[in-house]
Amino acid sequence: SMQLKRLLYLACTLFLTEKSQSQILLVATLQKDLQSNTELEVVAALTTLCKIVNASIIEAVMEPVYKLLNHKSSLVKKKAVMVVHRFYIINPALSDDIDGKMKKALCDNCHLYTSEAADDTPCVDL
Repeated sequence: SMQLKRLLYLACTLFLTEKSQSQILLVATLQKDLQSNTELEVVAALTTLCKIVNASIIEAVMEPVYKLLNHKSSLVKKKAVMVVHRFYIINPALSDDIDGKMKKALCDNCHLYTSEAADDTPCVDL
């Protein structure tokens, strides 16, 4: 169930250290949840990943996280941006074209407060 998964993710963020070998076991579950069709599972995985990511697991989760920067949900995109930012803090050399990816994810067609676009105006740099 989703409640149990969220509880386990919370326990992982609280008790696993950055150098813990158990993190490697968690990566497979994170990869699966990052590709889930359920928005809550994706958000839970991204939230956990943001808190536990380290240099040894970035490569394993980088591609699915980058794909989530284009997700239809603004919440998923926001969490993905947070994780990519952590990637950049840990290893700046891994991030190719990070400016373009982040700008595209954060812009969201500049319609921040409405669910529908009033017109097709392009994004404006802030």
